[in-house]
Amino acid sequence: MQVGQLVKENVVVTEPGVLTMAAMDHDGCTVLRLDGELDLVSAPQLDARLRQLIDAGSRRLVLDVADLGFCDSTGMALFVAVTRTCADAGGWLRLASPQRQVTRVLGVAGVLSALAAYRTVPAAVSHDAAFRVMG
Repeated sequence: MQVGQLVKENVVVTEPGVLTMAAMDHDGCTVLRLDGELDLVSAPQLDARLRQLIDAGSRRLVLDVADLGFCDSTGMALFVAVTRTCADAGGWLRLASPQRQVTRVLGVAGVLSALAAYRTVPAAVSHDAAFRVMG
């Protein structure tokens, strides 16, 4: 465990106020709720957590980003890389509930063409096209 990191009941907190992650099961998928900012500092912790989930057998992942207030290019690159990893393993990675500013950045960067995003977690789990977020 790294300095400044606390693991308790499946919740990982990296540096207070930067990025928190909480994993839960939802209809056979693993949902990882993110809260805070995804940037050069916090991306390695998210990468490690996603790799841990994949190594443990999770192949269908939803990132609930409703409380993600910021995402830089490091975070976007991580989303694309993990999407490919999941697809190579026969699964997928989807985003759920992105805030307007995060959606705009992902759309402008072209990430939404490589990664599906949905308005809600249930829509992401069920791949409901009526609730798909477009950039």
